[in-house]
Amino acid sequence: MTHKDDGDIGESWQQPGNLEDVHKLVQGWSPDIVAAVHKMKDCLDWKICYRDPLPTWVSRSGLICLTGDSAHPHLPTSAQGASQATEDGAVLAICLTLAGKGNVPLATRTYEKLRYDRVRNAQKTGEDLRDRWHNALKTVNKGEEVDPASILMKVSVLLKCYLTAERVAISS
Repeated sequence: MTHKDDGDIGESWQQPGNLEDVHKLVQGWSPDIVAAVHKMKDCLDWKICYRDPLPTWVSRSGLICLTGDSAHPHLPTSAQGASQATEDGAVLAICLTLAGKGNVPLATRTYEKLRYDRVRNAQKTGEDLRDRWHNALKTVNKGEEVDPASILMKVSVLLKCYLTAERVAISS
Protein backbone atom coordinates (compact mmCIF):
# COMPACT_ATOMS: atom_id res chain seq x y z
CA MET A 1 0.00 0.00 0.00
CA THR A 2 1.12 3.52 -0.60
CA HIS A 3 0.93 6.12 2.10
CA LYS A 4 1.95 9.72 2.51
CA ASP A 5 5.61 10.05 3.35
CA ASP A 6 5.39 12.26 6.40
CA GLY A 7 8.93 11.92 7.61
CA ASP A 8 12.37 10.79 6.75
CA ILE A 9 13.34 7.20 7.32
CA GLY A 10 16.49 5.31 6.57
CA GLU A 11 16.96 3.72 3.17
CA SER A 12 16.50 0.07 3.94
CA TRP A 13 14.64 -3.02 2.84
CA GLN A 14 14.24 -3.81 6.54
CA GLN A 15 12.72 -0.56 7.93
CA PRO A 16 9.95 -1.64 10.33
CA GLY A 17 6.53 -0.14 9.69
CA ASN A 18 3.85 0.74 12.20
CA LEU A 19 0.84 -1.62 12.06
CA GLU A 20 -1.36 0.87 13.90
CA ASP A 21 -0.79 3.33 11.04
CA VAL A 22 -1.61 0.59 8.51
CA HIS A 23 -4.85 -0.26 10.35
CA LYS A 24 -5.90 3.40 10.16
CA LEU A 25 -5.10 3.54 6.44
CA VAL A 26 -7.33 0.57 5.58
CA GLN A 27 -10.38 1.75 7.53
CA GLY A 28 -13.35 1.71 5.17
CA TRP A 29 -11.70 -0.66 2.68
CA SER A 30 -13.13 -4.03 1.70
CA PRO A 31 -13.74 -6.14 4.84
CA ASP A 32 -11.63 -8.94 3.34
CA ILE A 33 -8.62 -6.66 2.98
CA VAL A 34 -9.10 -5.18 6.45
CA ALA A 35 -9.29 -8.70 7.94
CA ALA A 36 -6.14 -9.78 6.11
CA VAL A 37 -4.24 -6.69 7.25
CA HIS A 38 -5.31 -7.26 10.86
CA LYS A 39 -3.76 -10.76 10.71
CA MET A 40 -0.33 -9.31 9.89
CA LYS A 41 2.20 -9.56 12.70
CA ASP A 42 4.52 -6.90 11.30
CA CYS A 43 5.18 -4.84 8.20
CA LEU A 44 7.91 -2.91 6.44
CA ASP A 45 7.99 0.78 5.58
CA TRP A 46 9.88 0.72 2.32
CA LYS A 47 10.91 4.18 1.28
CA ILE A 48 10.86 4.77 -2.46
CA CYS A 49 13.79 7.01 -3.26
CA TYR A 50 14.17 8.97 -6.45
CA ARG A 51 17.61 9.14 -8.03
CA ASP A 52 18.73 11.73 -10.57
CA PRO A 53 19.97 10.10 -13.80
CA LEU A 54 23.68 9.31 -13.89
CA PRO A 55 25.59 11.25 -16.55
CA THR A 56 27.20 8.02 -17.78
CA TRP A 57 27.01 4.29 -17.13
CA VAL A 58 30.47 3.54 -18.53
CA SER A 59 33.85 3.88 -16.78
CA ARG A 60 36.53 6.11 -18.31
CA SER A 61 38.38 3.06 -19.58
CA GLY A 62 35.19 1.69 -21.12
CA LEU A 63 35.92 -1.70 -19.59
CA ILE A 64 33.21 -1.47 -16.93
CA CYS A 65 29.58 -0.49 -17.37
CA LEU A 66 26.46 -0.44 -15.25
CA THR A 67 23.19 -2.11 -16.20
CA GLY A 68 19.71 -2.31 -14.73
CA ASP A 69 18.88 -0.44 -11.54
CA SER A 70 22.54 0.32 -10.84
CA ALA A 71 22.58 2.39 -14.05
CA HIS A 72 19.03 3.69 -14.09
CA PRO A 73 16.78 3.04 -11.08
CA HIS A 74 13.09 3.24 -11.92
CA LEU A 75 10.27 4.23 -9.65
CA PRO A 76 7.73 1.41 -9.20
CA THR A 77 5.16 3.57 -11.00
CA SER A 78 7.07 3.12 -14.25
CA ALA A 79 6.66 -0.68 -14.10
CA GLN A 80 9.82 -0.83 -16.21
CA GLY A 81 12.72 -1.82 -13.93
CA ALA A 82 12.99 -5.49 -14.86
CA SER A 83 12.17 -5.05 -18.53
CA GLN A 84 14.72 -2.27 -18.95
CA ALA A 85 17.39 -4.36 -17.20
CA THR A 86 16.60 -7.26 -19.53
CA GLU A 87 16.92 -4.98 -22.56
CA ASP A 88 20.24 -3.71 -21.17
CA GLY A 89 21.58 -7.25 -21.05
CA ALA A 90 20.43 -8.07 -24.57
CA VAL A 91 21.80 -4.86 -26.10
CA LEU A 92 25.11 -5.14 -24.23
CA ALA A 93 25.49 -8.77 -25.35
CA ILE A 94 24.89 -7.81 -28.99
CA CYS A 95 27.32 -4.87 -28.76
CA LEU A 96 30.03 -7.05 -27.20
CA THR A 97 29.53 -9.74 -29.85
CA LEU A 98 29.70 -7.29 -32.74
CA ALA A 99 32.65 -5.31 -31.34
CA GLY A 100 34.73 -8.38 -30.52
CA LYS A 101 37.02 -9.07 -27.57
CA GLY A 102 39.49 -6.35 -28.45
CA ASN A 103 36.85 -3.60 -28.57
CA VAL A 104 35.09 -3.75 -25.20
CA PRO A 105 35.19 0.06 -24.75
CA LEU A 106 33.49 0.53 -28.12
CA ALA A 107 30.83 -2.03 -27.15
CA THR A 108 30.06 -0.49 -23.75
CA ARG A 109 29.90 3.05 -25.13
CA THR A 110 27.67 1.90 -28.00
CA TYR A 111 25.39 0.10 -25.53
CA GLU A 112 25.05 3.30 -23.52
CA LYS A 113 24.34 5.38 -26.64
CA LEU A 114 21.64 2.96 -27.76
CA ARG A 115 19.97 2.66 -24.35
CA TYR A 116 20.32 6.00 -22.53
CA ASP A 117 17.50 8.03 -24.14
CA ARG A 118 15.07 5.11 -24.20
CA VAL A 119 15.64 4.36 -20.53
CA ARG A 120 15.32 8.04 -19.61
CA ASN A 121 11.95 8.17 -21.38
CA ALA A 122 10.78 5.14 -19.37
CA GLN A 123 11.95 6.83 -16.16
CA LYS A 124 10.09 10.03 -17.06
CA THR A 125 6.91 8.03 -17.63
CA GLY A 126 7.18 6.65 -14.10
CA GLU A 127 7.81 10.10 -12.69
CA ASP A 128 4.83 11.50 -14.58
CA LEU A 129 2.54 8.70 -13.41
CA ARG A 130 3.73 9.12 -9.81
CA ASP A 131 2.82 12.82 -9.99
CA ARG A 132 -0.59 12.04 -11.52
CA TRP A 133 -1.38 9.46 -8.82
CA HIS A 134 -0.28 11.75 -6.02
CA ASN A 135 -2.36 14.63 -7.40
CA ALA A 136 -5.35 12.32 -7.86
CA LEU A 137 -5.02 11.17 -4.24
CA LYS A 138 -4.99 14.80 -3.08
CA THR A 139 -8.26 15.32 -4.97
CA VAL A 140 -9.83 12.17 -3.47
CA ASN A 141 -8.83 13.23 0.05
CA LYS A 142 -10.68 16.52 -0.46
CA GLY A 143 -13.82 14.56 -1.33
CA GLU A 144 -13.86 15.66 -4.96
CA GLU A 145 -14.39 13.36 -7.92
CA VAL A 146 -11.21 12.32 -9.73
CA ASP A 147 -10.82 13.09 -13.42
CA PRO A 148 -9.72 9.72 -14.92
CA ALA A 149 -7.52 11.56 -17.41
CA SER A 150 -5.45 12.90 -14.52
CA ILE A 151 -4.00 9.45 -13.82
CA LEU A 152 -3.54 8.13 -17.35
CA MET A 153 -0.03 7.56 -18.67
CA LYS A 154 1.10 9.73 -21.53
CA VAL A 155 0.33 7.60 -24.56
CA SER A 156 2.89 9.40 -26.71
CA VAL A 157 5.74 8.49 -24.34
CA LEU A 158 4.63 4.86 -24.18
CA LEU A 159 4.27 4.69 -27.95
CA LYS A 160 7.74 6.16 -28.42
CA CYS A 161 9.23 3.56 -26.05
CA TYR A 162 7.38 0.75 -27.85
CA LEU A 163 8.46 1.89 -31.31
CA THR A 164 12.06 2.22 -30.16
CA ALA A 165 11.94 -1.33 -28.76
CA GLU A 166 10.52 -2.62 -32.04
CA ARG A 167 13.26 -0.86 -34.01
CA VAL A 168 15.97 -2.38 -31.78
CA ALA A 169 14.39 -5.85 -32.01
CA ILE A 170 14.05 -5.69 -35.80
CA SER A 171 17.62 -4.47 -36.35
CA SER A 172 18.97 -7.15 -34.03
